[in-house]
Amino acid sequence: MGRNTQDSGELIPTYYLDAVDPRFEYALNKAEEIIGYQLFDRKGVISLEFDDNPFFDIDYSELPTDWGFIWSKGTFSGSCSSGRVSSRPHSTNLVSYAVGNDYGIDKTKWGSGYAWIQLDSIDEPDPGCTTIANNDVSLHELAHALGMNNHFDGFGNGAAFNSNAERVLRNMYSTQNPAGQPFDSLNIEP
Repeated sequence: MGRNTQDSGELIPTYYLDAVDPRFEYALNKAEEIIGYQLFDRKGVISLEFDDNPFFDIDYSELPTDWGFIWSKGTFSGSCSSGRVSSRPHSTNLVSYAVGNDYGIDKTKWGSGYAWIQLDSIDEPDPGCTTIANNDVSLHELAHALGMNNHFDGFGNGAAFNSNAERVLRNMYSTQNPAGQPFDSLNIEP
């Protein structure tokens, strides 16, 4: 299950649509702190042209890579959601992981080559809900993109991201668990 990118030397290209948001930086920094090594190549702010039609084509040709994560704000709908990971903005085509069958980073996982980590729904919140993400939601959505597919206690069930989710993320990317490590042979770190 190990998803160690440290050995491969390939960092995940990470872009910010139109502006850097402190929540993006919080999530990236916190994930690297939990994992214990650099995982992201922060490429900077980009601008892309697209409309609200979920079937649009986005021209990524100006980007220096053909894959990566794109952080954005206000590029999805959901009246009881403050974050989503998908293959493009304004889409319900959910993408929950950036890893392939061998549990290594798979830069071709999405049709476009990019996973959009989106915060702050454009919809008005339903009663009892919020559509504005906090730092924990930002980290939660990044963890989905990094391979934490399903919610569990401390990761969407109850807290968006707590010490239980930290432990899972740390073990997923542990240097003790090389890519392809069988589940029953994982080295579990505290």
